[in-house]
Amino acid sequence: QTAQPFVTTIENDVYGDNQAVNPELRKYHVNALTNYTFDHGPLQGFGVGGAVRWASNVLIGTGWTHSDTLGDVPDYTRLYFGPAEVEYDAWVSYRRADVFKHANCTVQLNVRNIGVDKKLIPVVAQPDGSIAQWRIAEPMTWSLSVRLDF
Repeated sequence: QTAQPFVTTIENDVYGDNQAVNPELRKYHVNALTNYTFDHGPLQGFGVGGAVRWASNVLIGTGWTHSDTLGDVPDYTRLYFGPAEVEYDAWVSYRRADVFKHANCTVQLNVRNIGVDKKLIPVVAQPDGSIAQWRIAEPMTWSLSVRLDF
């Protein structure tokens, strides 16, 4: 048994710059964000926004088979993939002009990875498909920033 079918599949799958795809990297990523600032009315100066980050599944391991001539070799018919990932972010802000000698002040509260608490993500799979290594997902974080523009 050889790795040729797997290698041929990978060689035929290329990025836009004709570089071969690495199956251990996520093939697709999509990031989207939106922001809205109220420019009149009782909420003038306030802003709200949100973002979503998505990444496709990723190869984390292969099975093994025994060859009489080569011994134990990877079995590329049994591929193990980690899950696709999606994270959400949100923020609220307030901007006030001419706070101090023509300085504009913006206060913003960000929440990153909304709803993520204690979560393990598989990184490496054993030849039988069981998980050999995990990573800890980045938990939900809050940050408050104050910016002065002169």
